[in-house]
Amino acid sequence: MNLIDLIPGLRKASTTKGGEYHGACPLCGDGGKGRDSDRFHVWPAQGTHGTFWCRVCSKAGDAIEFLRLRDGLGYREACAQLDIEPQRRPALERPSGFVPAPAAAPVETWSIKAAALVERCHAALLANDEQLLWLALRGIDRALVERYRLGWLDKDQWRERRSWGLAAESKPDGSAKKLWFPAGLVIPIFDGGRVVQVRIRRPAPERGPRYYVVPGSSRQPLITRDAEAYVVVESGLDAILLDGVAGDLVGVVALGNDTSKPPVGLWEKLQRSLHISVSLDSDTPRRNEVTGAMDIPGAKASRWWLEQFEQAERVPVIGGKDPGEVFQAGGDLRTWVLAGLPPRFHVAPLPAAGARPERQGQPSDAGELEYVKQLADGREITVTNSRQRWAELTEAGRIVFSENELARLHAAVSGMDEERRQRAALLAADIKEVFAGAYIQRGVAVEKEAA
Repeated sequence: MNLIDLIPGLRKASTTKGGEYHGACPLCGDGGKGRDSDRFHVWPAQGTHGTFWCRVCSKAGDAIEFLRLRDGLGYREACAQLDIEPQRRPALERPSGFVPAPAAAPVETWSIKAAALVERCHAALLANDEQLLWLALRGIDRALVERYRLGWLDKDQWRERRSWGLAAESKPDGSAKKLWFPAGLVIPIFDGGRVVQVRIRRPAPERGPRYYVVPGSSRQPLITRDAEAYVVVESGLDAILLDGVAGDLVGVVALGNDTSKPPVGLWEKLQRSLHISVSLDSDTPRRNEVTGAMDIPGAKASRWWLEQFEQAERVPVIGGKDPGEVFQAGGDLRTWVLAGLPPRFHVAPLPAAGARPERQGQPSDAGELEYVKQLADGREITVTNSRQRWAELTEAGRIVFSENELARLHAAVSGMDEERRQRAALLAADIKEVFAGAYIQRGVAVEKEAA
């Protein structure tokens, strides 16, 4: 028995890769569209008996999970109804019963069309000083705009659904429903170089949502990079902002909303991570119309993450409801990210002996290199390859390391474990601060003129 056999009234939306079906969600309702709802998705060819996902309540999983959610069945009871032999539960499943679903990729035609749209809108944004300024005031400079291929659509557009590889749909009056692209900021998501999602932030919608996901998009969240530690936020713009200020420390995941759950690929990355800072929006408390209780959506949704991942910790922003508001209020987001991380992330790994650190800023005509790193307590460490600058900054009371000192420090601690290496690095900074002019030679701090 397949999942589509359990849910009457589904409509076939695509025939690619075994087909995709849409309909009203049997778990949360119809999403406000009645029988015409397309919020509930079923892929009968995925997995053994099909998979599902609802865009409204974000419930997702396989046929067994569907029966458990809809009918309250246990695992063995669900297997019996599906006429399958009970087996050991998947290794990725947590005790709560959550089974991550795959993020179905859009059809090839859709991705090709979306890529062309993204490039047109990206060129339009680069020529739009007003929108570039709007982004810059929110911490997203031109370099980030180019890295994430952000774009601008100046007016609403409509296209035939079939031209984008989507099944035809009809309005209540029988006329063909077209694919709508509202005016606004275009935020694409790529997977393996392919456009898999297009989300548009509408500037001032009179009705409808602020963020609109173009139909046919994957539910793949935005992931800035693979990392040992992640920060989980709602908005893609917040993720891009955090990548700009702390991308060397963490990877950032933008879910799109507070109820979205990670698909299989992201789930596996999060399971392997060392730390997850759950930083969903700190919304204003509001009264639940059903229970009468006061709800804080971000805090409520965060509990799910803490239940699923032992390394997860709720780290709400301070000074606003989300990172964007905190940045506009003058908050230090990098310090906030660091404060939410375990101590091992507070000090950057020492470079390999003889290796040159990554350059931050441009070298002078004389080939000089200078950059600054910040410790968890707010102290700044300056690294330079200039003897003159080393002496000047030391005289000014700064904590300064030469590139040669870092290489010697690395050699001195090479036999230590990671925790002891980091303690040694912090101790070296303490010595530099207390003994002005201290210079590391053969792993020992001694009073000496820089030479």
